[in-house]
Parts: sequence; C-alpha cells; structure tokens
Amino acid sequence: MAFKIFISHSIEDMELVHYFKSMLSQKGLETYVAVSEPEPGRKITDKITNHIKSSSHVLLLLTKKAAESSWVQNEIGIAVSMKKTIIPIIEAGVKIPSIIKDIEYVTFDSENPNECIIKISEYLFNLKTSSDEVKLLIGILLIFLGILGIAAFLSKYE
Repeated sequence: MAFKIFISHSIEDMELVHYFKSMLSQKGLETYVAVSEPEPGRKITDKITNHIKSSSHVLLLLTKKAAESSWVQNEIGIAVSMKKTIIPIIEAGVKIPSIIKDIEYVTFDSENPNECIIKISEYLFNLKTSSDEVKLLIGILLIFLGILGIAAFLSKYE
C-alpha cells in the first residue's frame, strides 16, 4: 500500500486543512482531502470509505467545528473499523472522542498552529522514509534470494 494520508476535517476549517496539506505536500507526502477532489454523482459515503481504505494513515484534524461534525465522526468510525493508523491533531479545549481516547495525540493552538503543523509534517515524513527504507531492504533481499535460487537451480545442471 502506498503511503497516503487521508485528512479528516470539518469543511469549516478549510484554511487550516489547506495549510496542513501544503506542508505535507512540500515534504513529498500524498494527501487526500475529499472536498478538494469532487466526484459528482458518487455516494459520499462510498467515496470516503474507499479513500480511507486506500490510505495508510488518517490525519484527524479535530477542531471545535470538527468535533460537532457527523461526517468527521463517521470518518473516525470507518478508520477505526479498518484498523487504520489515526494521527489525531486536537485543538486545545476540544473533548477527545471516546473511540480514540487510547491513541496518542498532539494538541494545537488555533491562534498559532504552525509549530504543530511543522512537527506533524516532520513526523509523517520520517514515517514515510522509514517505510520506504524497509521496502527497499525487502526488495534487495528478495532479489538476493532470487539470485541464490537461480544459482542453486543452475548448479544442478552442471
């Protein structure tokens, strides 16, 4: 699965969402924001479910507005049911939903979210880099095992 980040948010927080998306994109991270990619005629629930399914992580931007959004609550439930890694970014003063109470989170100040955004961008970039390195090592190992297998096969016919 590709390293892709689904951003769960309230539509009322689009300025903050675009800032997060921009910072993550600068780090070379693929993100998905549902309202940025309209699919007219498609059921929204199916669209959201499919994009969460194809994402490796769900970045939950839980602001005061998002905490009141039934869509955000649905996205949290979908992500939990699919056992996705949820990375909660919670605005100071917002009550944490019980479904994610045992997940470590980062709080941010809505007046100055820059520090949090930079910290999360670095964290996700490091996660992706670690994931890419593991994939590379596995690929090298598989090539090496393939070469050993071919050598063993050919040695039988010498």
